[in-house]
Formats: sequence, C-alpha cells, structure tokens
Amino acid sequence: MFKVMGAFGLGIVFLIISPPLRASLMEELTALGNYISSHSPVSYICLGVAGLVFAMIWVYRAAQPRC
Repeated sequence: MFKVMGAFGLGIVFLIISPPLRASLMEELTALGNYISSHSPVSYICLGVAGLVFAMIWVYRAAQPRC
C-alpha cells in the first residue's frame, strides 16, 4: 500500500513542479473528454463494460488464496 501511495505521491509532485507536463496532460485529458462525448452513447457503454470487467478481475484475484 505504501508503494502505491509513494508512486502516486511522486507522480503528483512531478506534475506540480513541471508546468509543461501538466499542460500537456490537461490537453490530452480534454481531447479524451471531447472524443468520449462526441461518440456519446457507445463510448459510455464501453467504459461501463470495461469498468465492470476490471472490477470482476480485481474481485476474483482478491479471492485467490495466498501462498
């Protein structure tokens, strides 16, 4: 858990200190949002199905016994 929190923390700190990277990331997120809303009904259904598949895999892997 600390590894994940550390990785996210380092990523956030890097975005804070790097304005060009932050600007390009915001441009990409805006373009992705525009693409999703331009293909509106199908893209939301696909994102929902992908979220369900990810959740099913995550729950299945959590139920596996650890050696």
